[in-house]
Amino acid sequence: MLYRALNAYDVKNWKEEQTIKANIGRSYNEYKNKKSAKAKNISKIFSEVYYQKMSLALDRIIAHVGGKNMKYSCWISTSKSFNFVAEEYAIPQTGKYNIDMSRKPIAIIDKEKTFGTIATRDEAGNENIAKHFGECIDISDDNLNKLYEAGIIYPLYQNDDACRTVSDAAKAINNKGKTKMTGFNNFAKAAYEVLFFTVINKENIISVISPLMQDILYVFTKDANTNEDKIVLEKLKEFINIDVDIHNYEKYGFTSQEINVIEFLYTQREDGLYNSLVDLIPYLYDESINIIELYEILKDVKKSILRKITGVEKIELLDNEIFVSDYDHCVNSTLFDGRKVNKRNKYDIIFFTDEQKKLTRVNPAV
Repeated sequence: MLYRALNAYDVKNWKEEQTIKANIGRSYNEYKNKKSAKAKNISKIFSEVYYQKMSLALDRIIAHVGGKNMKYSCWISTSKSFNFVAEEYAIPQTGKYNIDMSRKPIAIIDKEKTFGTIATRDEAGNENIAKHFGECIDISDDNLNKLYEAGIIYPLYQNDDACRTVSDAAKAINNKGKTKMTGFNNFAKAAYEVLFFTVINKENIISVISPLMQDILYVFTKDANTNEDKIVLEKLKEFINIDVDIHNYEKYGFTSQEINVIEFLYTQREDGLYNSLVDLIPYLYDESINIIELYEILKDVKKSILRKITGVEKIELLDNEIFVSDYDHCVNSTLFDGRKVNKRNKYDIIFFTDEQKKLTRVNPAV
């Protein structure tokens, strides 16, 4: 199976059409009646991708993987790993894999359903290109390097037919005439990434699951030695009604404190996204309590909730992938458990307090 954390635009499309669409369509509709230079560029990119040559779409993959010009992207990222998506894309983060400060629903996509694999640069014209809508290209497991070496994908700046609005960003991978693919390949490999062209169709989507279901699945998948997808399917069936059942407070014996946390975490907002446990910090923090200790208390409350639902004693929390920090730990560049802050975890610090114990939320790296 494949997994995708849904942003607000994805949620809107899912609710209205039961599909997931690439960003370029949204940008085109937003700017198609405007006269600005940006509008002209978007219109040109849209025309290239959907009406001219398949190569012009394929050569935008590297910029997509690098996070450049995502508003113009005709590709939709998914991952082969539920745990990876849950830990990196579906919870707040400030820049490593996303900059969204909300919890997101996750779409579960059935890779056994019939959809093609794109392996040609030669298709031209809208009718031929449209045949590939909803098809995918696997860039995980060193496949991005292999596709480059096979001549299926190039950096956009090497494609003379391309609109140059993202060429400067793409040139960042060029070093004295040599293409540095390693970093992009490793990023796609780490994310177990599979890309869909333009749309993920309704028939390919098994379910869209809430943060509550994600939290339950994670209890069982985090340290599992067996097939992750098998566990996901089994637990989806076992807890199929949990988004309704959780409000039967007497059934689970939730305390008033736990009920308040449940309502905060698992009520979908108007934008289609959800609050995270760390979002409670600004409401509850004051200078009389250490921010790290406060977050640990909140995690204990959430563990109790999930323990009552699942019957599992040892609860694994996605919230352990998000950190808060006090002044002493900031000065020493350490996390609460003594680990050093590094390029892998620095984007997972959401709140910190300074020497005067003032609370600050970390700004996303845009």
